[in-house]
Amino acid sequence: MQWRRRSISHHSGVAGQLKRSVPWLASWGVIIAVFMSLLSCKPTYLADFITISVDTAYVYDTDSQYYLSNTSFITSLFASSGSENWGVFPVPGKMIIPCKEADSVRLFVRAGVRRNGQSGDQIPYFAYEPIDTKIICSTYSFQWTPVFRYVDTTKIRMLFREGFELTQRMYPMAGTIGYRQQEEVRSGNWAYLFRATKGQLVRTDTFHVEGASTTETFIEIDYKSDANFLIQAYLYGSHFPYRDIMVVFATEKWKKLYVDLSPLMAEGAKRMHVSFIFTEDSSGLRTLYLDNVKVLTRR
Repeated sequence: MQWRRRSISHHSGVAGQLKRSVPWLASWGVIIAVFMSLLSCKPTYLADFITISVDTAYVYDTDSQYYLSNTSFITSLFASSGSENWGVFPVPGKMIIPCKEADSVRLFVRAGVRRNGQSGDQIPYFAYEPIDTKIICSTYSFQWTPVFRYVDTTKIRMLFREGFELTQRMYPMAGTIGYRQQEEVRSGNWAYLFRATKGQLVRTDTFHVEGASTTETFIEIDYKSDANFLIQAYLYGSHFPYRDIMVVFATEKWKKLYVDLSPLMAEGAKRMHVSFIFTEDSSGLRTLYLDNVKVLTRR
């Protein structure tokens, strides 16, 4: 019995010690819980959203080796990250990018243009290489000027290029004025001048369109004109070869057009050329400047 009492007394002593140490254990538990919660929270210096202001976007023209800045052709930015689409943002304008409890995010941006000059038809242009970059979430806002380049020739095929820097691949109607000149250019050293009256035209050289994409074939045109003009395609071998594509309004400043030729490619034409025709009555000559005319298709 004495042995049992000593044993009980011994265990009672240990229980007492544990009882006295419980408050300290509880305090350490609280400290550890607080520390773990801090680790799981995003640091206070990281932003939930980043605002990126874009006033203009550049395109590096590989032909003329000029950086072309003009909000009349890069009119929007398509932003995403992985499989998540963040939206279409106007240029000029602001992009709102979520950080989602991360210290950085991967930003994938494609250049948006107006198909056939229509402001309500913004598309990501296949011929410009998207920008893939990382942004740090510690900055709440910053200014950015994106620079796009043409994708390499393994992804696109150039069906036609005017080549004004070296030669002339535009042909005016007999009796009209048309030549390459250096006084008024969009980029590089040479551009084309066409001067005529209503119904008269200048056209590109004939080019092959076999194998062109039926969803992504475009003609790019830098232009300036004091009269409205029609863009018309001629499909060789078709029963209805003349196709009016669109009427372009006069402008005193250089602008750029992305004209969708994809529907014509579905008809199986092997060759074509594109004409520019004045559509307004005039007692005198009208003037059209052309530069950087090229036809591109996805491989």
